[in-house]
Amino acid sequence: GGAAKEGASAALPSLERLGLGGNRLGSEGAAALALAALGQPDRTLELDLSMNHVDHQPLAALAAWAEGVPEGSEVSVTINLEWNVIDDGEAVQALAEAFGRRGLRPPSGAGGAGPDTAWAPLLRLANNELAEVEPAEIAAASRGLVTC
Repeated sequence: GGAAKEGASAALPSLERLGLGGNRLGSEGAAALALAALGQPDRTLELDLSMNHVDHQPLAALAAWAEGVPEGSEVSVTINLEWNVIDDGEAVQALAEAFGRRGLRPPSGAGGAGPDTAWAPLLRLANNELAEVEPAEIAAASRGLVTC
């Protein structure tokens, strides 16, 4: 019956990492996957979208998402957009400010000592075409949620 199904579902492991690097997903695919992952921002998930020919377009979608979540929300999702072709420093700055304005934060207890309390930034943008971006300013504006 229904109880047997519920018990079987509870025993299934949950997805914690989805590695889609190097799949030529493009900007639309990356935006769709990132927003789907953020549909449950408190769920631990690392989404690797590195090396997918992604430009700055998904950043606007992520900023809009940030503006729509409750202030002070906990976020356990990490999205890796490293090694793409993101080259719009203004879009990165706007995203960092949106994250900072909403006061998004890591899960309670994260960032302390020990492997169970490690926390990664929400968005990793290293190795893109962001020559005019100052990484320390982006990290400060986003409260550490965006690294580049």
